[in-house]
Amino acid sequence: VLYNAGVDPFHADKLGRLSLSWQGLQDRDLHVIQTCVERGLPVACVVGGGYSKDVREVAQRHALVHRVCAKVWRDKEMWKRRC
Repeated sequence: VLYNAGVDPFHADKLGRLSLSWQGLQDRDLHVIQTCVERGLPVACVVGGGYSKDVREVAQRHALVHRVCAKVWRDKEMWKRRC
């Protein structure tokens, strides 16, 4: 699965229209990543979008999917799995 974790849906994004909160973005990413892992599907994530003058804030939104991936990796103890 190639997952485009776009951040345009964020409520403060000038092009986004879904009005997701930080928690909403995180919940979306968590659902996608957990579903892939639970089904044994390899997943690669890319970031996209994010239209704001506050570059740091957009970078924080982009980093969210990586934090979610790290959480799933820890929670599922994926280092113990065989390839």
